Amino acid sequence: MENGQEFIVTSKKIFQKVVPVLFAAIIILVFLPVQEILNAYDLKPDSRNLAIDWIESNAPFDSKIFVPEELGLDTRKLENPYEIRHFDGLKSKAISQEFLPGSYVLIPYYGYDDRHLEAREIFDKLNKSLKYFNRIVLFGKRPVLVNYPAPSPMGDPRFYIVKIQ
Repeated sequence: MENGQEFIVTSKKIFQKVVPVLFAAIIILVFLPVQEILNAYDLKPDSRNLAIDWIESNAPFDSKIFVPEELGLDTRKLENPYEIRHFDGLKSKAISQEFLPGSYVLIPYYGYDDRHLEAREIFDKLNKSLKYFNRIVLFGKRPVLVNYPAPSPMGDPRFYIVKIQ
């Protein structure tokens, strides 16, 4: 009988330790955005690196490349063979900069942080003004946020490359 009682006591102690851990794990799995966790460990190249590769393969040397600051694109690799011009794409006047014929422009697809709905108007205005460009190629999955300290907090910003005719 003593062995049976020890088994029951040991089983109760194990059960009392395991149940809270399992319960916590279930709660975490239910409430965490599983897709965002999987995306954080996504090993695909970032859209900005893919764009640099595309530019090197498709744009003639000495081309003017207009890059919006909010993309956070490291242009050092492109600065020698190309003329890089940075602009603030969030300012509507910057959209009408002198995009010269034959130049390439990286055009972000804008989004906004849902916690601040007043930014929706900015988002709508920017995306409507940019839809008239002739898009060559699309990169990335995540919108560039108009109302967030880091416009591309999760990386892989969505943007187009266009060529001005």
